[in-house]
Amino acid sequence: MRKRTAEKNNSNKPTNLSDYEIEQRNKYLKRYFSKIEQDVRLIGYAGKPTIVVDNLYCISAHVYRFNLFFTDKIYNGNIITRLRLIEGIYISQDTFNTLLKQMEIKPLHKIKYKDTNLYLSGYNFRDQEKQEDKYPVFSKYNCKLYFKRQNAEEVMDEFSDYPLVLV
Repeated sequence: MRKRTAEKNNSNKPTNLSDYEIEQRNKYLKRYFSKIEQDVRLIGYAGKPTIVVDNLYCISAHVYRFNLFFTDKIYNGNIITRLRLIEGIYISQDTFNTLLKQMEIKPLHKIKYKDTNLYLSGYNFRDQEKQEDKYPVFSKYNCKLYFKRQNAEEVMDEFSDYPLVLV
Protein backbone atom coordinates (compact mmCIF):
# COMPACT_ATOMS: atom_id res chain seq x y z
CA MET A 1 0.00 0.00 0.00
CA ARG A 2 1.37 3.40 -0.97
CA LYS A 3 1.74 6.17 1.54
CA ARG A 4 -0.57 9.10 0.81
CA THR A 5 0.63 12.68 1.12
CA ALA A 6 -1.80 15.51 1.71
CA GLU A 7 -0.73 17.75 -1.17
CA LYS A 8 -2.48 21.08 -1.26
CA ASN A 9 -3.24 23.53 -4.06
CA ASN A 10 -3.56 27.31 -3.76
CA SER A 11 -6.93 26.93 -2.05
CA ASN A 12 -5.40 24.49 0.48
CA LYS A 13 -7.65 21.69 -0.75
CA PRO A 14 -5.86 18.33 -0.28
CA THR A 15 -5.28 16.19 -3.38
CA ASN A 16 -4.25 13.00 -1.55
CA LEU A 17 -1.69 11.90 -4.13
CA SER A 18 0.69 9.14 -3.11
CA ASP A 19 4.41 9.86 -2.96
CA TYR A 20 4.79 7.78 -6.13
CA GLU A 21 2.09 9.81 -7.93
CA ILE A 22 3.75 13.08 -6.89
CA GLU A 23 7.09 11.77 -8.18
CA GLN A 24 5.50 10.77 -11.52
CA ARG A 25 3.66 14.08 -11.84
CA ASN A 26 6.87 16.04 -11.19
CA LYS A 27 8.73 13.92 -13.75
CA TYR A 28 6.08 14.85 -16.34
CA LEU A 29 6.34 18.48 -15.23
CA LYS A 30 10.13 18.54 -15.78
CA ARG A 31 9.75 16.85 -19.17
CA TYR A 32 7.07 19.37 -20.16
CA PHE A 33 9.72 22.10 -20.08
CA SER A 34 12.55 20.00 -21.58
CA LYS A 35 12.24 21.33 -25.16
CA ILE A 36 12.72 25.03 -24.37
CA GLU A 37 16.01 26.93 -24.25
CA GLN A 38 15.68 27.91 -20.60
CA ASP A 39 16.73 25.65 -17.76
CA VAL A 40 13.72 24.79 -15.59
CA ARG A 41 14.17 23.46 -12.06
CA LEU A 42 11.65 22.44 -9.40
CA ILE A 43 12.43 23.50 -5.88
CA GLY A 44 10.74 23.29 -2.50
CA TYR A 45 8.14 20.81 -1.35
CA ALA A 46 7.64 18.07 -3.97
CA GLY A 47 3.87 18.15 -3.43
CA LYS A 48 3.70 21.79 -4.44
CA PRO A 49 6.95 22.64 -6.23
CA THR A 50 8.04 26.10 -7.25
CA ILE A 51 8.98 26.32 -10.93
CA VAL A 52 12.27 28.19 -11.35
CA VAL A 53 13.64 29.35 -14.69
CA ASP A 54 17.41 29.71 -15.26
CA ASN A 55 17.91 30.14 -11.49
CA LEU A 56 16.78 33.73 -12.04
CA TYR A 57 13.03 33.83 -11.42
CA CYS A 58 10.00 31.74 -10.61
CA ILE A 59 6.93 31.76 -12.80
CA SER A 60 3.25 32.16 -11.96
CA ALA A 61 2.29 28.53 -12.20
CA HIS A 62 1.25 25.77 -9.87
CA VAL A 63 0.32 22.11 -10.04
CA TYR A 64 -2.74 20.43 -8.61
CA ARG A 65 -2.91 16.67 -9.00
CA PHE A 66 -1.79 16.13 -12.62
CA ASN A 67 -2.81 19.59 -13.84
CA LEU A 68 -0.52 22.54 -14.50
CA PHE A 69 -2.05 25.99 -14.15
CA PHE A 70 -0.37 29.12 -15.54
CA THR A 71 -1.70 32.22 -13.79
CA ASP A 72 -1.32 35.97 -14.28
CA LYS A 73 -0.05 36.55 -10.71
CA ILE A 74 2.19 34.60 -8.35
CA TYR A 75 -0.42 34.53 -5.58
CA ASN A 76 -4.17 34.18 -6.16
CA GLY A 77 -3.89 34.91 -9.86
CA ASN A 78 -6.40 34.26 -12.60
CA ILE A 79 -5.79 31.16 -14.68
CA ILE A 80 -4.31 31.92 -18.11
CA THR A 81 -4.28 28.31 -19.24
CA ARG A 82 -4.47 24.80 -17.80
CA LEU A 83 -3.10 21.57 -19.12
CA ARG A 84 -3.04 17.95 -18.11
CA LEU A 85 0.45 16.59 -17.30
CA ILE A 86 0.81 13.31 -19.13
CA GLU A 87 3.70 11.53 -20.82
CA GLY A 88 4.77 13.07 -24.13
CA ILE A 89 3.41 16.61 -23.61
CA TYR A 90 5.91 19.47 -24.14
CA ILE A 91 5.75 23.24 -24.32
CA SER A 92 7.22 25.00 -27.35
CA GLN A 93 9.55 27.97 -27.01
CA ASP A 94 7.01 30.27 -28.72
CA THR A 95 4.21 29.21 -26.38
CA PHE A 96 6.44 29.63 -23.35
CA ASN A 97 7.49 33.12 -24.47
CA THR A 98 3.84 34.09 -24.99
CA LEU A 99 2.91 32.84 -21.53
CA LEU A 100 5.83 34.72 -19.94
CA LYS A 101 4.42 37.97 -21.35
CA GLN A 102 1.06 37.28 -19.69
CA MET A 103 2.25 36.22 -16.25
CA GLU A 104 3.99 37.78 -13.30
CA ILE A 105 7.48 36.53 -12.69
CA LYS A 106 9.25 36.80 -9.36
CA PRO A 107 12.99 37.50 -9.42
CA LEU A 108 15.14 35.31 -7.20
CA HIS A 109 18.38 36.16 -5.43
CA LYS A 110 21.53 34.12 -5.03
CA ILE A 111 24.84 34.64 -3.28
CA LYS A 112 28.04 34.51 -5.29
CA TYR A 113 31.62 34.17 -4.12
CA LYS A 114 33.19 37.36 -5.50
CA ASP A 115 35.17 37.11 -8.78
CA THR A 116 34.26 33.44 -9.33
CA ASN A 117 31.45 31.41 -10.91
CA LEU A 118 30.70 29.80 -7.56
CA TYR A 119 27.43 30.26 -5.70
CA LEU A 120 26.32 29.42 -2.19
CA SER A 121 24.89 25.92 -2.39
CA GLY A 122 24.74 24.88 1.24
CA TYR A 123 26.47 24.74 4.59
CA ASN A 124 28.73 22.47 6.54
CA PHE A 125 29.96 22.38 10.12
CA ARG A 126 33.40 21.96 11.59
CA ASP A 127 31.82 19.80 14.27
CA GLN A 128 29.07 17.78 12.60
CA GLU A 129 27.76 16.22 15.80
CA LYS A 130 27.29 19.50 17.65
CA GLN A 131 26.38 21.45 14.49
CA GLU A 132 28.86 24.14 15.51
CA ASP A 133 31.03 26.48 13.46
CA LYS A 134 28.84 26.66 10.39
CA TYR A 135 30.57 27.62 7.16
CA PRO A 136 29.32 28.09 3.57
CA VAL A 137 29.77 25.65 0.70
CA PHE A 138 29.99 26.97 -2.87
CA SER A 139 29.41 25.29 -6.23
CA LYS A 140 28.60 26.08 -9.86
CA TYR A 141 25.30 24.19 -9.77
CA ASN A 142 22.21 23.85 -7.59
CA CYS A 143 22.76 27.09 -5.75
CA LYS A 144 20.54 28.23 -2.92
CA LEU A 145 17.83 30.60 -4.13
CA TYR A 146 16.19 33.30 -2.04
CA PHE A 147 12.72 34.67 -2.70
CA LYS A 148 13.38 37.71 -0.51
CA ARG A 149 16.42 39.93 -0.90
CA GLN A 150 16.43 40.54 2.86
CA ASN A 151 16.88 36.81 3.57
CA ALA A 152 19.90 36.64 1.25
CA GLU A 153 21.37 39.75 2.88
CA GLU A 154 20.99 38.18 6.33
CA VAL A 155 22.93 35.12 5.16
CA MET A 156 25.62 37.39 3.72
CA ASP A 157 25.86 39.18 7.07
CA GLU A 158 26.27 35.83 8.81
CA PHE A 159 29.27 35.08 6.58
CA SER A 160 30.70 38.59 6.39
CA ASP A 161 34.28 37.29 6.55
CA TYR A 162 33.82 35.87 3.01
CA PRO A 163 33.85 38.09 -0.11
CA LEU A 164 30.21 37.60 -1.13
CA VAL A 165 28.11 39.38 -3.73
CA LEU A 166 24.32 39.35 -4.03
CA VAL A 167 23.14 38.61 -7.57
